[in-house]
Amino acid sequence: MKKILYLTIADSVHDQRFMQTLAESGYDAYALRVRSGDWPTPVGVQAISPLGFDFPLRKDAIPDFTRKLSEILQSLKPDIVQAGPLHDLAYLAALAGAKPLLAQSWGFDLMAESFANTENLSKTKFALAQAQGLIVDAHCSAEKAVGLGFPAGKIYNFPWGIDLRDFNNAAWLAEASKIRQELGWENARVLFCLRSWEAKYGVTDLCKAFVKAAAAIPSLRLLLAGTGSQVKEVENIFKNAQLENRVKVLGKLPNSELPKYFAAADIYVSPSHVDGSSVSLMEALASSLPSLVTDIPANLEWVRDGVNGWVYQDGNIDDLTKSILIAADAHLEPMGQTARQTAQEKADWQRNKQVLLNAWQDLTAKA
Repeated sequence: MKKILYLTIADSVHDQRFMQTLAESGYDAYALRVRSGDWPTPVGVQAISPLGFDFPLRKDAIPDFTRKLSEILQSLKPDIVQAGPLHDLAYLAALAGAKPLLAQSWGFDLMAESFANTENLSKTKFALAQAQGLIVDAHCSAEKAVGLGFPAGKIYNFPWGIDLRDFNNAAWLAEASKIRQELGWENARVLFCLRSWEAKYGVTDLCKAFVKAAAAIPSLRLLLAGTGSQVKEVENIFKNAQLENRVKVLGKLPNSELPKYFAAADIYVSPSHVDGSSVSLMEALASSLPSLVTDIPANLEWVRDGVNGWVYQDGNIDDLTKSILIAADAHLEPMGQTARQTAQEKADWQRNKQVLLNAWQDLTAKA
């Protein structure tokens, strides 16, 4: 039986989805994490003891990391090693001699971090040069890879998708109604954002724009999930504007809680400066939420301005404020129906994962 090793940094909803597909694929499946932790592994995938490194690696840790990974590869002898992002884990896998290597772009690498400095660019080029295939989740990422010399015919491009059954489900309506009642927001126009509070995700842009828009629309409210290094900045924006009673900070939500908060909102906002195909955006569309997003290339593959949401100029707080005001006054039901249709057509993991299965089949056949 062919062996596939899924190499990842820690664990995420994406990792779980890839591993679950691997568990059901009929391959001899293995998962190896870099960071130590009590990570859940689907039945059908054998977890290898984590390498136990902090990540990103310090330069002086690279030789030890490479040696340990190389020893695992020599012992296991996988027929495919799947690893990403490109400028760190795929690069390290290539350095350790992983072959065939199915490199995996995580969106933010090819759309930003791979080009952040000459070192990252060099590592990305090395990973791509050693890879026999490349997974991307958006056309814009595929174009970046081709621009770096990777053959278009070896790229497997598909949105990573979601389980549509988890969203827009009548079972969540009672929970959503309860949330709004407890907050006293039954008649409010509610925005929802769950991007991490880091500079690249633009959450402070949303906070500043919300303050401006809220001055004009008394019924405007914001559900703000997530956390990050910009906690103090976010808190100060609302404190200085005296808007704490119109914002509900939810913290980091478990995935199981997300559907009810999508159902409790009217509009989803993603102010991110960098993205591939955003899973939270797919979840919002699947929840029949019109979405307000930056005009970065990956978002434009999902949101059509005035059709299933709105698009504003990335980094332009005034333009975001204007878009919030437009969205707050819009008739949302037709746009929500179109949003759901978009998700059904493009974000269904049960259909999209076939491209992943094709990638594994192609590379094991060649191996």
